[in-house]
Amino acid sequence: MNHDARMGIGLVGDSPAGAVMAQALAGAGHALIGRSAPPEDRADHVEALLPGVPVMDIDDIIRRSEMVILATDGDALAHVVDDIDTKKLCQPGQIVCQLSAHDSLESLAPVMAQGAITVRLVPLLPLTGHSLDIRRLRGAWCGVVAHGPVAPIGQALALEMGMEALVISPEAETAFNESVALATEQTQRFVNASLQPLLDAGVDHAPQALQSLLHATIDGIIRSHSVDQPDGVTASELLDMDGFGPEIPGSDPTGQQPHHPEAR
Repeated sequence: MNHDARMGIGLVGDSPAGAVMAQALAGAGHALIGRSAPPEDRADHVEALLPGVPVMDIDDIIRRSEMVILATDGDALAHVVDDIDTKKLCQPGQIVCQLSAHDSLESLAPVMAQGAITVRLVPLLPLTGHSLDIRRLRGAWCGVVAHGPVAPIGQALALEMGMEALVISPEAETAFNESVALATEQTQRFVNASLQPLLDAGVDHAPQALQSLLHATIDGIIRSHSVDQPDGVTASELLDMDGFGPEIPGSDPTGQQPHHPEAR
């Protein structure tokens, strides 16, 4: 087994989580092959996080990458997946990862039918797409939604980014999506409703005091629960152990095919 193995990773889409998680994986030693063009209002942020990563055609990104991050959701995700399916761009053993908390593993079924390893990696914290997010990933939780045989690969990817893996079976996916929606959307309404009376009354330091109360309350609720921590293992090691590693030509924009290059 080659402990210095690296994957070539491509980024498709412009959600803030995509660039942040791509950079985190690059920090773990993987190679960023290319990225799709972001909208003008995000171009500077993406370039700051992924300096020097070439902007490429989506078809080329998918053909040349051993792992593809789909940083998009909804209709845009469906369009990308349909295009991949129509053009038969995926290779057997290629990892295709989706980040949205609002979609499902089933949305990746067409690429899975081509032999791709499909997984959802959902960061359980809001990401803005700025460089500070890289630090915030460490110790945060990541929802890993995958079928049983490949779930350890998603788990290892989360660990490589410094995150804790919350492994979710496809059967529990609906409950996971609902829980994330409640924790993000409705919590904002609840906090605003709780804070507004104090602000209206002119109470000094109200946001900080309420934050302290909320943290203490949440800590009290979760203290009675424990989660087994997985042993550290890299995604590349799992790919080598399980024989999932794809032989994808041209995983370098120059066409040199550096499959799992050695660390320097």
